[in-house]
Amino acid sequence: MFFHMNKEKKMRMKRNLMEKMRKWKAGEDRKPLLVRGVRQCGKTWLLKEFGAACYADVAYFNFEGNEALEERFARDLDVDRIVAEPV
Repeated sequence: MFFHMNKEKKMRMKRNLMEKMRKWKAGEDRKPLLVRGVRQCGKTWLLKEFGAACYADVAYFNFEGNEALEERFARDLDVDRIVAEPV
């Protein structure tokens, strides 16, 4: 099945998702943000756009096929250690 979406509908969907993410960011008792979806549906793009629009600094990590990066996060999630360790 092929589904075609025109530009206007795509932009409306983008605005809707970005607004939901902004509301999540503004929430005082927010939980971790989980974004799920099928392959190639725009999850990474959406998160990069959200990060650029709503945060001064953004870090992007792609773990796919990167054993060194996977090992860096496997030990613990200490941000200071993760950032300070040489790549």
